[in-house]
Amino acid sequence: MNLQGFNDVLHYIEAHITETIAIDDLARCAMLSPYNLQKLFTVLTGIPLGEYIRRRKLSRSLFELLETKQSILDIALQYGYAGPDNYTKACKKYFGCTPSDIRAKRQTVSAFPKLSIHVQIKGGSSMNYRVEQLDAFQVVGVKESYASMDEGVEKIPAFWRQFSGTDKEQQLLKEAADDAMLGLCIPTEDTAYDYVIGIKTDNTQLSFESWTILASKWLVFEAVGPVPTAIQQTTREIFESFLPSSQYEFTQAPDFERYPNGDVTAPDYVTEIWIPVK
Repeated sequence: MNLQGFNDVLHYIEAHITETIAIDDLARCAMLSPYNLQKLFTVLTGIPLGEYIRRRKLSRSLFELLETKQSILDIALQYGYAGPDNYTKACKKYFGCTPSDIRAKRQTVSAFPKLSIHVQIKGGSSMNYRVEQLDAFQVVGVKESYASMDEGVEKIPAFWRQFSGTDKEQQLLKEAADDAMLGLCIPTEDTAYDYVIGIKTDNTQLSFESWTILASKWLVFEAVGPVPTAIQQTTREIFESFLPSSQYEFTQAPDFERYPNGDVTAPDYVTEIWIPVK
């Protein structure tokens, strides 16, 4: 997503803040698929797209609470809430108080500002990568399905915690073709995707689900340092700096991390980040 596409998405959200904002419409602004828009927005801003829209709606509603005499019911409906109870619940979650408290100025609250774009000239730090053109391969493992990037960001860490150290992990590692675990994001429909914890293997007779990953070209980057901090930092650099200045284009295909056997908290641990491109 180039800077203009990102800017168009931000402006569209502000212009339609009191309406139901469809991810498909935002994707058209950015000239990306709905899945890729959510992926890139989350990587570049650190906030899932749906969460950003929710925060902006709430923040914009503060003006009506503080500067108008509209009823709390009308404000709730204006910003897309089913009723005052839903609106009150959201205010308590983000501001720690009720709309009535905000209106009575019994509580100081902080609005969540609109994102803005700043072009920054950075030093010539190098990013080591390699290009891999792989034939189709098989992955077996376990999965969770998420309706959106928001849901995945919230639930994937717990999915890994529940999986790590289990018999399933040991069974899979014994069959891994390269002694490594994979964490794959596999787009399914619109904004939905499957997240798979698994291994690359030719043995599809295991008592796990299996997926065929179609032939593709990937850029492979190394994230050096503890998981997940090193992965998050490197992924952001890939999408913020490397891809926009390269001839490669992020495609609608599975992207994944490869976790070699080792201590993922070690300062010299190396995670491979595989980005599908054309």
